[in-house]
Amino acid sequence: MKRILGDRLPSLFGTPLCPKGSEIVQDRPHKLSNSKKTKEYFEQEMTKALSAARSAITPQGLVVVVYAHKTTAAWETLVQALLGAGLTVSASWPLHTEMTGGMVKVGKAVLASSIFLVCRRRRLDAGVGVWDDVRQELKRVAQERLDFFWKQGIRGADFFISAIGPALSVFGKYERVTKLSGEEVTVGQFLDEVRSLVTSFALTKILKTTHTGTIDPESRFYVVWNWSYGNAKVPADESFKLAQALGMVSEALWDKTGVLEKSGENVQAMPISKRTKIKNLREPSATGAPASLIDVLHRMCAFREKGDAQGMAQFLNRSGHANNHSLWLIAQAVSEILPDGDKEKQLMQGLLNQKEGLVEATRQGELF
Repeated sequence: MKRILGDRLPSLFGTPLCPKGSEIVQDRPHKLSNSKKTKEYFEQEMTKALSAARSAITPQGLVVVVYAHKTTAAWETLVQALLGAGLTVSASWPLHTEMTGGMVKVGKAVLASSIFLVCRRRRLDAGVGVWDDVRQELKRVAQERLDFFWKQGIRGADFFISAIGPALSVFGKYERVTKLSGEEVTVGQFLDEVRSLVTSFALTKILKTTHTGTIDPESRFYVVWNWSYGNAKVPADESFKLAQALGMVSEALWDKTGVLEKSGENVQAMPISKRTKIKNLREPSATGAPASLIDVLHRMCAFREKGDAQGMAQFLNRSGHANNHSLWLIAQAVSEILPDGDKEKQLMQGLLNQKEGLVEATRQGELF
């Protein structure tokens, strides 16, 4: 409009093409920047903007917020602003709004969806919620909406983010939520609970079993991580949060034998080409601690890549997982998650094709 009508209506279109001074953003800090647009700035100014929107609507009016971000840290800031503005979510919808191509998206964890949050004024008599009761309601609402979103074909990082809106409709209807001790539940704790619920739900769907508790945390992490992010680079903080949801220490994920590799502030899944070259990956430990299923599978992939069927069977027998059905559940899940043409997918499919022969060999003590 500025380019078409600027010369005819100069009083309306005399500003810079895209004024940035008052834009509500959070700038990434670096040594060449003196920007004061921090996380606190974003939250403070967004609260002001949403408060103004709340004041402008009638008691029955709606404020619709469209937001897309792959990290829960960014969502924590937005949720804090929404609650601070006296708004509560009454409905939410993930809608596919993003193009899947483009060079800027290569190797990055990007969302295909934006989340449309339909908000209303929070009731003046909202009161205080008790965290134990709120958690039970969160579980019920999340289960119903996650089941619906799954049937609609929403997957990966989009699936995690899609759960925030329905969960916020429960958490945000109260003026605040407290534990029995009187301690107030933070937005970060609320989002941790949501992530835990989504992780459990996704695992049962991906692995096609409700008995995921028998699978070691590292293998569960690997499946969910690949399902969510593939080989994309993701802020390390997201790996912390996912590991926490699975009850594990995230730093162990990127040690010399970990399933992730760290580069600066980002992490990504370690390529199978590197994992298969780790010497003696997951040989039985001196303490007798069981190996993670994903490590056992990756070691078997190394044998398969070399065409060493005898070595593969011997290792499977040593691993103690020869009769563990969950080993093949993980192999099947990884082979289904990864894209066609992926080297790890091909190796996992090969292992699955050899499954009966391997199991039979270890059962009879025969080593090909």
